[in-house]
Amino acid sequence: MIGWIIGIVVVLLIVCWVIGTYNGLIKGRIVVDEAFATMDVYLKKRYDLIPNLVETVKGYASHEKETLEKVISLRTGSYDAMTPEEKIKYLEDKNLYLEAENEYLKKLQAVVQARKNRQSKKE
Repeated sequence: MIGWIIGIVVVLLIVCWVIGTYNGLIKGRIVVDEAFATMDVYLKKRYDLIPNLVETVKGYASHEKETLEKVISLRTGSYDAMTPEEKIKYLEDKNLYLEAENEYLKKLQAVVQARKNRQSKKE
């Protein structure tokens, strides 16, 4: 009698193990299917946004082209239209600006060098 009970318990344990394994495999398959479906949704959204991106880039490119053309025309036209006196004044102002910029860069270089010296002393 005890042999029958042990046999039934072993069979029940095997059946429970098979059912649990089967349910785990089914659950895994569902998770994988959901992951692929999610990726499909993301890819579809990205694909749908491509025309918007292309239109945005086209608009930006035309804006950049117009801006570049205006800048070029202003640069060439304004300097060419100047009188010799205006050109001299323009170049003098430009030289003053460049001198001020050089002085600023020298000060900045001194600050950077001082900082490097402080860091090397700390180490």
